[in-house]
Amino acid sequence: MSLVTHVPLRYRTRRYLSYVLLAGVCCCVLVFAAPCALAQATNFAGNAQHTSVYDAPAQTMNIFKWITSVDLNNTGALIHYGSPLVTAANTVLVPVKTGATNGFQVTAFNGANGASKYLVYRLRSARA
Repeated sequence: MSLVTHVPLRYRTRRYLSYVLLAGVCCCVLVFAAPCALAQATNFAGNAQHTSVYDAPAQTMNIFKWITSVDLNNTGALIHYGSPLVTAANTVLVPVKTGATNGFQVTAFNGANGASKYLVYRLRSARA
């Protein structure tokens, strides 16, 4: 007695064609959705000629959407501050100097409206 069952050829052909049709539909969705997913320019300055001409107008640079302090103990001395980091979820992580000699905290803000999300207190530098 054989454990292998015989499947007629016409059923195997239908199954094969349904897989091919499904793969074709998936490829079409990916091809047509790809331009919508590209939020940035595909090359420097928008195109191969570097004309920097874009369909959407740029936002005005003359207003602040929101601001925050990066030094809680500002003495006016020339000092280097850490750079903000923006995550994929539009969370802005800002290092904030808390003391005169040492001490930092990292504050997380919503990038769209500047609302504070969370705070990591008192990070000490390795030189302390």
